[in-house]
Amino acid sequence: MTPRARTVLALLVLVLSSALAACGSDKPGPAASSGTSDTSTAAGASEADLATAAVDAYTYGYPLVTMEYTRRAFTNTVEPQGTQAPMGQFVRLREYPNAQFRAVTAPNADTLYTQAWFDVSKEPYILSVPDMGDRYFLLPMLDAWTNVFASPGKRTTGTKAQTFAITGPGWTGTLPEGVTEYKSPTALVWLLGRIYCTGTPEDYAAVHALQDKITAVPLSSYGKPYTPPPGTVDPALDTKTAVREQVNALDG
Repeated sequence: MTPRARTVLALLVLVLSSALAACGSDKPGPAASSGTSDTSTAAGASEADLATAAVDAYTYGYPLVTMEYTRRAFTNTVEPQGTQAPMGQFVRLREYPNAQFRAVTAPNADTLYTQAWFDVSKEPYILSVPDMGDRYFLLPMLDAWTNVFASPGKRTTGTKAQTFAITGPGWTGTLPEGVTEYKSPTALVWLLGRIYCTGTPEDYAAVHALQDKITAVPLSSYGKPYTPPPGTVDPALDTKTAVREQVNALDG
């Protein structure tokens, strides 16, 4: 590797580390925590050090990029339809995923999905869940790193009616009485809910009714009439190719 190539690579590693540090997370990046303080120091590193730093930077950024591409694919619509819904609105899948389902990797085959994307950078979202009886369900919440930071459901919080708030990393304030707070490490949140269903027409109808009672509103609209704003469509986005293929096709 030429000295110029080493310098360019070092600059790219530093820029990527700085950019990712601004994603709303308090997690330090591998390059940022390595003690490198300026480009001249980085440029003087060995080829092996730079290669390792480049791999670390790629690994550090991969989940953030994957989540953003997934969010774009799921929210590129004016209103809920199929597997898509605007930010802050629910997708309520009414049938088991079939063999052609490609929206997520390895979907469950015995649950109906109820999922939504939230931006909690400005204010929390309040979610209301009905009494689920004895039915198994879970509502895991993923941050921008794809880490599950909370998972209310039958095993963890029981099946009685419950209300909780998803708050952002920098939010401070007062929540309504009886609302449980789940603080996300990042502003972006993916709620990937699943409700058990036997697959019979009667049970499909029962689960559909439960899905419809799971609601979400911004904190400022809680307890008031609320109509979610329509989403926007970017025709340039590729919503057909699997996210993993799109991300793996990107250059370094």
